[in-house]
Amino acid sequence: GTVIHSRNQDFAIKGLPEITIWVKFMKGGVLQYQGTTFATYIGLPTAMKTGAFSVEANSRFTGGAVDFEENIKAAKNGGQTVGYFIRRSVEKLSSYADAVKGWSSQLLIAPAYYTMAGINNWEGCVITRDRTGFADNSTAGRGFWPIAPPTAEDPNSWFRVETNFDHWTPIEDGRRYHANKLMKEITHQNVNLSALYSVLSSPPVLAKDTIYTAQMVPSTGYYTAYLRRLQ
Repeated sequence: GTVIHSRNQDFAIKGLPEITIWVKFMKGGVLQYQGTTFATYIGLPTAMKTGAFSVEANSRFTGGAVDFEENIKAAKNGGQTVGYFIRRSVEKLSSYADAVKGWSSQLLIAPAYYTMAGINNWEGCVITRDRTGFADNSTAGRGFWPIAPPTAEDPNSWFRVETNFDHWTPIEDGRRYHANKLMKEITHQNVNLSALYSVLSSPPVLAKDTIYTAQMVPSTGYYTAYLRRLQ
């Protein structure tokens, strides 16, 4: 029942691979949390606190573009930036349940997707966020999308794939389609770090603008990140 969390970070900005860093935050010689980020950026797009939870952020474009006016308005009202909120959360929170609760209501300056994993069986989810809370709360709470033991009715509930689209929409970009196909082929019984790395290394899941791949197991403390470059 170990939950494994793996992600690709895609960003089409020249020079980012050269300033991508794996950071560890220590206190009294003891590791507090760690993550992958970019030099000079104080936030964490990917982070893990051993014995608690892991989390990643992905961009969400509502209406097809970034609404800077609404972002600024939310910031003036106390909204947190995506990366800083992750960093603050892994610093202060001590469990997956606390993290899910925190992400349910914190005002954020922009919509985003957050994928999380915990240390207990079936602690994992994708959270689709508006600025003020879970998205689509009116329709069966689809903004909170947890993993669950597979059943005959839903044999694929043991994994979740997020590729910058609301999971309840019919959009099937190449990454989502291909990743889901490969995960179904792996099966629940055979999933492991190597299998997930293979999924993330398979184009188009591995995109031309993929900067790094991170793999995290918060229950054991395993964390690693690889710079990626397509020739």
